[in-house]
Amino acid sequence: MLALSACAADKPKTVDLDTRSSGDAAATARLLRLNPPEHYCALDRRQVADALSLQLLEKTAAGVAQVLAVWRDCTALANSRHGIDDYSLPTVAITALVRQGKPIRPSIPRANLIEQMALAFTALSKDKALNDAIDEDMRRRFDSSVGQLAESLGKSAELGETTDLGIKAQDENAVYLAMITRASAAGRQVVLGNISAVTELNGIVVETVFFADYEGDRDLSRLLAAARKIMADLVGDNDMPNQINI
Repeated sequence: MLALSACAADKPKTVDLDTRSSGDAAATARLLRLNPPEHYCALDRRQVADALSLQLLEKTAAGVAQVLAVWRDCTALANSRHGIDDYSLPTVAITALVRQGKPIRPSIPRANLIEQMALAFTALSKDKALNDAIDEDMRRRFDSSVGQLAESLGKSAELGETTDLGIKAQDENAVYLAMITRASAAGRQVVLGNISAVTELNGIVVETVFFADYEGDRDLSRLLAAARKIMADLVGDNDMPNQINI
């Protein structure tokens, strides 16, 4: 999704931006240690292009999650800030799932949450009506964020076919789901592999989504391996004492 946002936003200065951080999301982020892994850098709301990408993701996630951090390959991010962008991936987006605008705080240990999430995702994957509703909602969110921005710039963006690959892994740190997303933006065809990892960090249900260019199963396997390593680091960082950022 962030790659599509970048495709649609190659003229960010033509858009009126509110570059202030969401107070609720910022407050939640301060409860966690969110340290980018090696070779990744965090998007910075003070950078116009970064702020636009963050706002698009926030609009897409509105009512479902708070966007806490987005990381991108450092070299690709630096180039994009100078107007040289090949929309390189991978990208990592960390969100806190919300209910009635507040982060969900489970009353059970992480291991139980992961097990319950895995069971729930398996059951939901068999519910065609629900999956159709989720697909419709995802397209509505895409059209109201990336699609509207592209239209304002005289371009187009369209979400194509999505393929849900279900649960790909489960370990002590998270449950991992996979999806392949096809889309077009600014005349460019995009195929993304997505790994979504759900866990608990410092009493908050967190979903971390990993995006990368997709050409085959080998790409998804590499992305899953990277996701598992990053999730292990995130869990380790946030299980340390005195993890709250002031």
